Amino acid sequence: MKIIITDDMARIFREASELTKTRMSVKKQGINNPNYGRERSEETKMKISTKMKQYWQGIPNKPVDNGDK
Repeated sequence: MKIIITDDMARIFREASELTKTRMSVKKQGINNPNYGRERSEETKMKISTKMKQYWQGIPNKPVDNGDK
């Protein structure tokens, strides 16, 4: 997976290969999930959802390179 990060450790693009996505998914399933067994209230779920939407709106998709130069 190629990650482009700035000096302040911020992501520049959303990019991960399908293999990387699958590996990350498997690695965090079941008991390996840091929140395994914890229940979140509806209020907490809404706060997390809202903040994550705001976070990802600020990170653009990687531009498509059509090879036109």
